Amino acid sequence: MKAKDFRWFVLGYCALLLIGLAFRSDETIGISADWKNGEYSYQAGSAPWAIGFAVVGAVLYLLLLVSRVVSSSRRMSHLFRRWVAGFIDFVWAMLIPTAFIGLAAVLSEYRRTGTFDWLVERQEQQAGDWFYAIVSVLLLMFVVAPSYFAISWWRGKPTPGSCIFNFRIVPDQGAQLPFWKAGLRALLGSMALLAWPCWILAYWVKRDKSSGKFWLDAVFQTHAEFFE
Repeated sequence: MKAKDFRWFVLGYCALLLIGLAFRSDETIGISADWKNGEYSYQAGSAPWAIGFAVVGAVLYLLLLVSRVVSSSRRMSHLFRRWVAGFIDFVWAMLIPTAFIGLAAVLSEYRRTGTFDWLVERQEQQAGDWFYAIVSVLLLMFVVAPSYFAISWWRGKPTPGSCIFNFRIVPDQGAQLPFWKAGLRALLGSMALLAWPCWILAYWVKRDKSSGKFWLDAVFQTHAEFFE
């Protein structure tokens, strides 16, 4: 199938995901460890609906990676669309692995206590709580999220977010973006997220509308391009 054919599937998935998050916003997904006013609190979990969305989202992502893309050679100059696509991809890249991390924590607690529950809540600290919580955050920000973008760019495919708006990121020269360059581009973008909310303004730094570029494109010699 062409990547363009997945557009409405991805859009429908995102709509259902937003509805799910709105109605289930009080549920814990992933791992949370906190020490406040001398009291320790640990929460970990992954509801069945979140795991279901994570599985479907992962399948859609993989299908896009093996889809067929026909280049149009038309540069995409709409910066706002790229910002919205980036936001969608950020949520996608965070939710899917977080749901699996929460499930792993639940299974780990089940192995320790012999009692299974989709949500783990306790005030007693166990060895490894902080290690797992910190490592999961670092992996999400600096390994999983960058890889989510880098693999798509390296293969010349759209991410789910950019698929909705019918564009992909390609190199200025050559048919394929080298993986090391795609990885560095994604990693720098992930690090820029730590500068919230300044990173939003960064979309307008070194903006070249006619060439479909902003500062990340200028650094790594890439641009946004529509696909057929």
